[in-house]
Amino acid sequence: MAFNSTIPPSVLDQKTRETIGTALVGNLLNWFLLGSLCVQMYIYLNNKHSQQDPIWLRALVCSVFVIDLAQTVVGTHYAWYFSVEIWGNSTALLEAIPWSGWMVPILDGFIALLVQSFYAWRVWTLSRSRSLYWAPVVLIILLALMQFIASMVVTIKEFATNGSRVAIASEISIVDVWLIGSFANDVIIAACMVTLLYQARTQTVWVQSQGLYDRLIINTIETGLVTAMVAGVDLLLWERYGGQDFFFAPALILGKLYSNSFLSTLNGRIFRRQQLTSRSDNLSGTSNGLQIQIVQDRETRIEEGGAHRTWGDQDTANPSEDGPVEGWKQKLSVAVDKDQDEQTYRLSTLSERDSDEAGKHTIA
Repeated sequence: MAFNSTIPPSVLDQKTRETIGTALVGNLLNWFLLGSLCVQMYIYLNNKHSQQDPIWLRALVCSVFVIDLAQTVVGTHYAWYFSVEIWGNSTALLEAIPWSGWMVPILDGFIALLVQSFYAWRVWTLSRSRSLYWAPVVLIILLALMQFIASMVVTIKEFATNGSRVAIASEISIVDVWLIGSFANDVIIAACMVTLLYQARTQTVWVQSQGLYDRLIINTIETGLVTAMVAGVDLLLWERYGGQDFFFAPALILGKLYSNSFLSTLNGRIFRRQQLTSRSDNLSGTSNGLQIQIVQDRETRIEEGGAHRTWGDQDTANPSEDGPVEGWKQKLSVAVDKDQDEQTYRLSTLSERDSDEAGKHTIA
C-alpha cells in the first residue's frame, strides 16, 4: 500500500486491520449463514405442508429470502471495496464508507421488522387470554417499527453525507435506538413465547404433549436468544468501539440470523407434525381403552368410599348409582385430551385454518 505521508504508518496499519479484518470476518459469516438459509428455504419449499400456509405467510418467506440475498450482495461489495477496490488509497480507507456500508442498517432493520411482526402475530394467535397479551403484542410491533425507522434514518443520513466517517459521530443516538430496539424486542418475544408454551405445558397431563412443549420451548430459546445476543454484542461494540469498525461484523450477519430463525420455526413443523400424527394414531386406537381406563382407575380409587369396589387391577361400578357419573367423567377425559391435542396441533402448525380443522374433531 502506498502510504500517505501525512498519516503515520502505525495508524494506517491499525486502521487497515480493523476495517479489512472486520469486513472479511463479517462477510465470511454472512455467506456461511446464506448457505444455511438456502437449505432452510429448500426444506420449506419442498414440504407439502407449506403449500397449505396462508398466501401472506408464503409471500413473507419469499420476501425475507430475497431481501437477505440482497444483503449478501451488499456485504460482499463492502468487503470487496476495502480489500480490492481502494487498496493503496489511504484517504478513502480513513475518510469514507462505501454505499454498501450505508445499506446494511436499513436491510437489517427491514428484515427484523418482518420477522418480529410475524412473531407478534404468533404470540397473539397462540395466547388463550387475549386480554393479558395485547399489551406485549402492541409493544413488539411498536419496537419493531421503531428500530426499522431508526435504521432507515441512519442509512439516509449516510447517503446525505456521502458516507463520511465524521458524520457517524452525529448518529450515535440513532444507532443506539436501532440496536437497543432490536435487542429489547428479541428478549420480549422470547419471554412471551416461553411463557405461553410453559403455561400450555402445565395444563396437559399427557407425557407426549409435555415432551412436545419442552422441544418447542428449547427451539424458542435457541432461535430467539441467538438474535438477541448478536444484537447485544453489536450494541456493545458500537458503544465501546464506536470509532472503529468492529460493530460492522455482527451487523453483517444480524439479518441472516433473523431469517434463519424465522425459517427454522416454520420448518420445525415438519418434525412436530410427524410426532403429533403418530400420537394421534395411538390415541384413536385406544380412545376407549387403556388411557381412559387409567384416568377412570385414578378417579374411582379417589372415591373408594362410594359404590365402587376394586377387584385386583380392575374396578366395578354400580350402574344404577354411578353410571351417569362414570359416563360424564369418561366424556370429560376425552374432551380434555382432545383439547390438549388441538392446542398442541395449533402450536405445531402456526395456522389458524389448520387449528380450526383440528377443532372439528373435538368432542363437545
